[in-house]
Amino acid sequence: MVFVTTAVPTGRSTGRLPELDFMTFAIDRATGDVLWKKVAVRATPHQPTHSTNGFASGSPCTDGKLVYAPFGSRGLYAYTMAGELVWKRDDFGKMTTRNNFGEGSSPTLSGDKLLMPWDHEGPSSLYCLNKKTGETIWKTSRDEPTNWATPLVIKHDGKMQVVMNGQTKARGYDLESGAELWRCGGQTQRPVATPVATEA
Repeated sequence: MVFVTTAVPTGRSTGRLPELDFMTFAIDRATGDVLWKKVAVRATPHQPTHSTNGFASGSPCTDGKLVYAPFGSRGLYAYTMAGELVWKRDDFGKMTTRNNFGEGSSPTLSGDKLLMPWDHEGPSSLYCLNKKTGETIWKTSRDEPTNWATPLVIKHDGKMQVVMNGQTKARGYDLESGAELWRCGGQTQRPVATPVATEA
């Protein structure tokens, strides 16, 4: 299956922004048929987005048992492979992005953990959630403004760490505790790039 998130106008508006259905689609990758579609929430965004960016730019991820659909300020939703809602987290608050560029970071899975970045013009952080329940395992504050990158999990010296890009620094965190392990400067004002790793 292929999973896609989108935000579909309902045809109504309560101001200058449209009301949207934030939806997840499950698509048969052999035929293109829609197997199921679910509306996570119906809402009007609190701020505009860039003309080249939609309101549901985060990418879903899956472990083959649950699929995790991110909608930024509208929350994070976990569905079974048949489309049944298992849990949701809609208590992260509202992101305020630089210059109304919009939201776009995606979650990352590692073992029993789900990592959700939350960098914006307000208090920024990196969340580590229990992938089965959505409960917070740890939350690490980040001295970072708006960011559109996605975390990378790697193994180094026998320990798992989370590498996360940012405008001021790229940083590594201990996967188990969220403690910062290292940082590296020289970043740009629009941290969109997601880190990659090699054994070399």
